[in-house]
Amino acid sequence: DYWLSLLYKKLVGTKVLQVSLVGADERKLRVYLHCTNTLHPKYREGDVTLFALNLYNVTQHLQLPNYLSSKQVDQYLLLPRGKENILSRSIELNGRVLRMVDDKMLPELIEKPLGPGSVLGLPA
Repeated sequence: DYWLSLLYKKLVGTKVLQVSLVGADERKLRVYLHCTNTLHPKYREGDVTLFALNLYNVTQHLQLPNYLSSKQVDQYLLLPRGKENILSRSIELNGRVLRMVDDKMLPELIEKPLGPGSVLGLPA
């Protein structure tokens, strides 16, 4: 929960945008869209942050709408590490374990750039 909260605070702005799904059960695939936090040094006004929660038992694939298909997409995929799944004490961001650098310093939260028009894979 800590890493999700940290990532949310860094990326998500206060303005909520409308988003809809086609062909998925909205109770099992939850998708949210916000303007990106303008205080983040990498992003600028007009950028958006989409975040999703996959409650299906299988990977789901999310195709972005056409008006976003030419945009650069940065993925921040949080997954539990190891066989404990949701009970794991370690979290990975894009395949890299998140750990404090020392008692006071947070690790860098590194995005994974995806090409324009990419389909987003949301693991179970």
